[in-house]
Amino acid sequence: MHRICNECGDKFNPNSKEKKKVGGLITNCPECSEEVAIKVLGFASGDGKMSAISIVAPKTQSDANALKKYWNRASGMNKGKSCQLNTPGLTMPKLNFRTISTAQNMNHKGKM
Repeated sequence: MHRICNECGDKFNPNSKEKKKVGGLITNCPECSEEVAIKVLGFASGDGKMSAISIVAPKTQSDANALKKYWNRASGMNKGKSCQLNTPGLTMPKLNFRTISTAQNMNHKGKM
């Protein structure tokens, strides 16, 4: 199945390796595609009625993977409260990311 590009009018295959690699709109060929979406990660923390959330944008996919791995280990993902009891050598790796938004000290009703 081929499509016609909205930008240049050329025929292209939206299921090709090139198109999947560059991403972008389905109506644009690989040459005209430009990925504009910012890939972000969201992290929630807290216990009981108080919580906080942070949304960050890692620079690279390897930074995103390392940040997820660190967060899962530090927060005790699927471990309950036993996660902080014995985690030797748990330091934040040096990663490149920028903080998009944070919300802190909210109770279960979303109020401070």
